[in-house]
Amino acid sequence: MDLLLKAEGFASSKVALSRYARVLEHGPKPLGSSLAAFFGLIYIQDKSSFLPALCLDPEPGEVVLDMCASPGSKTGVLSQLVGPYGGVLANEPNRTRLQTLRKNLQIQNLFNVASTRYPGQDFPQLDRPVHILCDVPCSGWGTVDRHPKVKSMWTDDRIGPLIELQQKILGRAACLLQPGTRLIYSTCTTNVRENEDQIAWARDTFGLKIEPLAVPEGIVTQPLQRQGAAGCFRVDGPRSGGQSFFIGCLGRPGLQADPEMPQMSHQEFILEQSLGAGLEGHEAILRASPVCWENLPPGSLELHRDEVFFVPALLGTRSFSALALTGFPLGRMKKGRFFLSQRTRHLLPAPGQQAELNLEDITSLHRLVQGQSLQVRFKGKLIPLLWRDMPLGWLSVKGTRGLWTDRG
Repeated sequence: MDLLLKAEGFASSKVALSRYARVLEHGPKPLGSSLAAFFGLIYIQDKSSFLPALCLDPEPGEVVLDMCASPGSKTGVLSQLVGPYGGVLANEPNRTRLQTLRKNLQIQNLFNVASTRYPGQDFPQLDRPVHILCDVPCSGWGTVDRHPKVKSMWTDDRIGPLIELQQKILGRAACLLQPGTRLIYSTCTTNVRENEDQIAWARDTFGLKIEPLAVPEGIVTQPLQRQGAAGCFRVDGPRSGGQSFFIGCLGRPGLQADPEMPQMSHQEFILEQSLGAGLEGHEAILRASPVCWENLPPGSLELHRDEVFFVPALLGTRSFSALALTGFPLGRMKKGRFFLSQRTRHLLPAPGQQAELNLEDITSLHRLVQGQSLQVRFKGKLIPLLWRDMPLGWLSVKGTRGLWTDRG
C-alpha cells in the first residue's frame, strides 16, 4: 500500500497512535482520488475518529457491536483489531447511510463484519457478551474548524431532542452490556451536556462504573468539565492534529456470567460444509469459480434473492440468530452461474498461481480505473489483477481485452 501511494506521488508517515494508521504528509491531488483509496487499501478519516475503537481495544477473536456504524471508519478499525477470526456487528438504522456503510465495507474487503439495521435504542437483546462501541449522533461542535456553522445550527437551547436520543441509545447499550465487557461512549462535540453529563447519567442510572482510559500517545487533552467523569478524556483537536472528541469507558460490576467472549478457533473454511440455505447443491458451481475459498475465515455462505453473502462463523451462531444481519457480498447466483464481485481481492490466489495481470507501471493501472481496456494474453471471464504482486481485485476479460467494470 505504501509503495502504491509513493508511486502516485503521495508521502505518508507512521504515527505512534496505531500500527494501522498513517498521516498524509503531501500529495499531488486529493487522497480520496488515489488508487489506494479506489481499491480500498486505505480509508481516510480524522485522526480523532481512530480513538474510540483503539480505546475499546478488543482482543483478536472477540466480537464487537458498533451501534452507530455508518459510514464505517470505526468499524474498519475494529475489524482490524479483532482480526479474521473475530467479528464486528455494524449497525446503522438509516437506510441511505446503511447503503453507504455496506459499500465501504465491501470496498475495504471486511469479511469479518456483518451489518444490521436497527434503531440503536431498539437493538435486540444478545445472549452472549460483546464489547460495544456507542459513537452517538451529536452536535458536532468538535468539527467547528471544518464546519463553522455547526454551533449556530446546534445551539445549546435546541439540543434537547439530541440529548434525549443519545440517552436512549446509550441506555440501550448499557442494558446490553454484560460483566467482563466494555462500552465506549464517544462524540465529536465539546458540549458538556452531551459528554460528561451523559456518562454520569449512564453510570448512575444503570449501576455502571467508569473505567479509566489511558490517553493515547500524541493526543493532547483538555480538562474535564465534571468531576464525576474522571477517567474519561476530552481531545483537544487543534493541538492533537484532529477533531475535538470526547471518549469514556463504562463497565458493569459483577462476575462475568460467561467466562469467555464468543471466540472461534483458527479453523479452515471448508466450502462443502459452509453452504447455507438456498445454496444446497451449488457446490460444483461455486467450486468452478476462480476463487480461493480457503482464504476465508470460518463461516457460512448464504443466498438472499440472487446475492451470495459470507457470514463469519462467530456472527452466524445461535447467540446472534435473533438478528436480521447481512454478511459480506461475494457475488450473484443467476441462471445456474456464480458471478463473482470484482472487489473480492481477499479471495485472490497467491501471485503466480493462476493466469493473472500483474502490472508494474502505474500508468496502466490508471487507464484501467478510468474505464480503458488493456491487452491480456489469457482467456477466462475473470483473472486476478495485481500491481507489483499486491492483490487489487478481479479483472473482467472480454476476448483479448481486460476491463475493470467495478461489478459489485
